[in-house]
Amino acid sequence: MSKLLDNLTIRSRVLAVVGSLLAVLVVVVAMATVSLRGTSRDVDALAEDITPSVMLLLNIDRDAYQAQLALERAVDPVSTEPTVEAAWASFDENSAQVAERWAQFAATSPEPGEAAIRQQFMPAYDAWIATAGELADATTMLERGSIGMTSDTRFEEMRAVIDDISSNIREPLVDTASHDVADQIDSLVTANLVLLVVGLAVGGVVAFFAVRSIVGGVRSAVAAIDRSSIGLSAVSSQVGASAEETAAQSGVVSSSAEEVSVSVSTVATAVEEMTSSIGEIAQNAAEATRVSQEAVDVAGSTNATVAELGDSSAQIGQVIEVITSIAEQTNLLALNATIEAARAGEAGKGFAVVANEVKDLAKQTADATEEIGSRIAAIQRDSGEAVTAIERIQEVIARVADLQTTIASAVEEQTATTNEISRNVTEAARGAGEIAENISGVAQAAQSTSEGAVATQQAADELQKVAGQLRKLVERQRPTDGPKSLRSPAPTAVPAFS
Repeated sequence: MSKLLDNLTIRSRVLAVVGSLLAVLVVVVAMATVSLRGTSRDVDALAEDITPSVMLLLNIDRDAYQAQLALERAVDPVSTEPTVEAAWASFDENSAQVAERWAQFAATSPEPGEAAIRQQFMPAYDAWIATAGELADATTMLERGSIGMTSDTRFEEMRAVIDDISSNIREPLVDTASHDVADQIDSLVTANLVLLVVGLAVGGVVAFFAVRSIVGGVRSAVAAIDRSSIGLSAVSSQVGASAEETAAQSGVVSSSAEEVSVSVSTVATAVEEMTSSIGEIAQNAAEATRVSQEAVDVAGSTNATVAELGDSSAQIGQVIEVITSIAEQTNLLALNATIEAARAGEAGKGFAVVANEVKDLAKQTADATEEIGSRIAAIQRDSGEAVTAIERIQEVIARVADLQTTIASAVEEQTATTNEISRNVTEAARGAGEIAENISGVAQAAQSTSEGAVATQQAADELQKVAGQLRKLVERQRPTDGPKSLRSPAPTAVPAFS
């Protein structure tokens, strides 16, 4: 039975217990109904056949006794005339009722052995009535005394017939029927009690196994809840630690992104300075063109211009050094960013791509500055040659024109390089901004993860509390080793019908 109940749901188990008890109740009610119907038929027969005839006999006996008392008052010497008249009226009424009720009784079916006794009543009744008439006609006390004794004898003979029928035939029938009804009721009560005890025992057994299977399932559920709460607690702790570590790493990466942004701003400033220097170079080229046309007249001015060109070349060299330093720092920052992105794992993949782009940009910047340095060195060499050849300006005007063309070409290249550097710097600035935004998102996600871990820990604690409450409930409702015996009080005896 335990295995059968284990395959059912809790609802089905409870319904099985209730169904078994209801089945017992239905059987008990059905048996009680059938038995009560039989008892009801017996009681109806007793009420319809036996009891009315017994009541008629009792009323006949009462009326006869009342008539006999009235007869004695009527012949009593001390009775007054009104008393005598009332007594004779009472005698006539009661004696007539005796005859009427006996006629009703005689119309009923006689019981075995009763017909012969019935035949004795009317002769005794007629003799009693005749004796009463003689008393009414008696004139002397002696006659009344003698006839009165005869009347008493006739009255006793008539009552003896009634008593014989009542005591020996009718009352035993009533007692037998009453005992039969009482026996049926006792049997019904006993059978119902036995069936009820058996049914309750069966229901108790079913309830025991059902409760045991339910408690077993609840215990398994409590154990699973305990394991789940412990697992949730461990996972929430790990997630919380990971979230804190992620938040710390995102802070470091955010600081690196800010440094990259500062470096990019520095590069942008250097590019602006380079653009300004290139503009000056263009102006110097134009001035050199004008000087080539007026070389002879402005030899001194050319010398000064060449000197300024040397100073500008020196300044450009300093700017190139700054750009070179910035490129090295950018390369170093890109390397650090790549390392931090590798530490960040999946969240740092996008940042690693941006770091590689910044690294490539730094390399391009270094190459460009190297090329600019070579150009500046050429300019410085040309400026030296121009200084030494000022005295031969007129002879080398054509060469100066060539140099002007070279300078113009170099200026165009520098302009293109500067534009490329400016574009790359803009891209780097935008990439640094995106890195900062992504890192901010990572920090927010880490914060949300940490809060979720705290909520998960709280849920695990609540789950453990629920498991503890379920465990206590199961312990309180734990069934005993077997169903308790069901005791019912002994059936009380049904009183006999009176």
